[in-house]
Amino acid sequence: MGRLPELEINNRLHRCQGNVISTETNVCTLADGSLLYIITAIIECHIQHHLLFKAVDELNLSIQILNILKENGVTNIGQLIEIEPSALRSFPGMGKRSIDRVKDVLKKRDLCFRYE
Repeated sequence: MGRLPELEINNRLHRCQGNVISTETNVCTLADGSLLYIITAIIECHIQHHLLFKAVDELNLSIQILNILKENGVTNIGQLIEIEPSALRSFPGMGKRSIDRVKDVLKKRDLCFRYE
């Protein structure tokens, strides 16, 4: 499994200033003999809610990137961070450099894509 579940979860939450309150790990043996780890966590997360409802226009992104986002229905920061970066690649005109720019701008605001 690698790291302890608490460390793995904390690693994912560092951007939203999240803390793991408690975890419970259950291990089940499957019919083929492999192990299935089920980890349940109670998490306290202090997300900067005021940023999530702001327009993507408030991010320091190029007009081209902003237009691509808006053409695909992404108008606020909350919607943006819910998108998987791989889904952004499907937006016409959105390449790797544009996605990297979006990631950099989000990082400066202590945000990141939810599914990254």
